[in-house]
Amino acid sequence: MCENNQIKDKLPIFVSEYNHFCHRNAIRNVLCLSGIKDYDLLIKNSIDLKISPITEKRNIFYPSISNTRPVMNCLENCFSEWTYDIAWDDINNELNKGNLIFLNTDVFYLKYSEYYLKSHGSHVIIIIEEKNNYYYVIDWYAPQYFIGWIYKDELALARKSDNIYEKNHTYSGYPINCAWQVFNSKKIDRNYHKINLMYELLSDISSKQDEQTEEDSKRIKVLFCEIPKLIKYKYISNTQVIEDLFLLIAERKLCIRQLYIFAEEEGEMSKVCKRLGDILYEINIELQNMEYMLLRSDLKNIFIDENKWIKYCTTMLEKKSRFEKLISKKVVRKKNE
Repeated sequence: MCENNQIKDKLPIFVSEYNHFCHRNAIRNVLCLSGIKDYDLLIKNSIDLKISPITEKRNIFYPSISNTRPVMNCLENCFSEWTYDIAWDDINNELNKGNLIFLNTDVFYLKYSEYYLKSHGSHVIIIIEEKNNYYYVIDWYAPQYFIGWIYKDELALARKSDNIYEKNHTYSGYPINCAWQVFNSKKIDRNYHKINLMYELLSDISSKQDEQTEEDSKRIKVLFCEIPKLIKYKYISNTQVIEDLFLLIAERKLCIRQLYIFAEEEGEMSKVCKRLGDILYEINIELQNMEYMLLRSDLKNIFIDENKWIKYCTTMLEKKSRFEKLISKKVVRKKNE
């Protein structure tokens, strides 16, 4: 049977950059429990910009976010695909094999959560053992830092929730669908090298940029600058843009932290990671300025100052271009060596 203190001693210290990224925080925790010391280096930046149509009726587009798998290649075989079924027997079978389970839940139904019976929101937790219809749960995430047993029926409510939309909770508004995922630590490729992880992260960011044509880059710039007009004419809401910027800023903070960890290693590429982290930090400042403008206009019920928005937006995109040129140059150089 699990002992709380033994588990706590093995878990990493929670860091604020993982706020709003509960799945990756859970991955970080299971890696640490599996004896991986470089757990922070095996998780990568997974949100990127894409161009999406706002409506099918008119040719109007918006630079929204997209998700990719948030782990390095050495972990690719450790995860099952997400399953959307209550499937307690299947979950118990996986636990009996020694595997761990990620469960998607609604915090509204988790009694230990500060949001219990107050507000809805999707949240990933870990289960590591089952005993007499109780599940041993790890949710090493601020502010609750919960470790303990939860009865199956309580978890079932959280898993079956419709997770109704609430304006102030980014992860509300879509059903939980009983989603769960298996993590098999035996399939971790432990023969990785830090320098290869560094290049994998940089190559991943660089390849996303390579996939964009010059025309796509121009369109993203135009679309960013036109966001005030899209809001003004109600093609998209202030709330949607605020949520997207919020996630982009949070994601960049996580990537900055990872680049700075790589910067502590020896070698020329460590210095490059430091420079990239510094530029990304500057980009985040401009994104935060844009987010504050949206929040202010939302609170005061006024339209966005378009000239000021374009100023912040242009500065952000110039720095984004510097970041992408530097990273592409270094990754191409590595490939040619």
